[in-house]
Amino acid sequence: MGLKRFLLASFLIALGFLNVFGQNQSSDPIKVIVERYKNDIRGPYKDIRWFCTDGSIRGPKDPCPDNIGPGVQHARYKDEVVSLGKTDGIYLGQILAYTDISDLRDKANNHSRLKQYQLDKYLRLVDDGWINRKGQFYRGSVQVEDEEAWGLDFYKRILVRSEVRRRIST
Repeated sequence: MGLKRFLLASFLIALGFLNVFGQNQSSDPIKVIVERYKNDIRGPYKDIRWFCTDGSIRGPKDPCPDNIGPGVQHARYKDEVVSLGKTDGIYLGQILAYTDISDLRDKANNHSRLKQYQLDKYLRLVDDGWINRKGQFYRGSVQVEDEEAWGLDFYKRILVRSEVRRRIST
């Protein structure tokens, strides 16, 4: 149990909540949200949908028709998760295929969102799924092939920039 508390506290600190240790942790609204999602069979996700290239969103058994191009299928975030991202800059259960590359880079906030993505991946490995403890097996919430394709596109776009290549090579 000590490791789990440490990891949660580290996550909150990384997000700018330096005063977390001075508060009664049971009253911390972020901790309450995290605990609730740990016990939810869908974690931070609302449902699964098809996201079509024309911007339309379709039901899980109603794929994007050929005339509007291919789409990707993955979970949608719960409204509370979306709100937390907009108001507090905290992004839980991020799905890359759902994210614009410039939003993930989050240069204006010292790449906070990218750091949160990496921290989320780490916490899932060491804390039995962390925010997705019960939702980690929510079938279809994340499509590996879409996440891999997004990741490759991300690196291709980043590495094509000469200043990035120079920093990497030095």
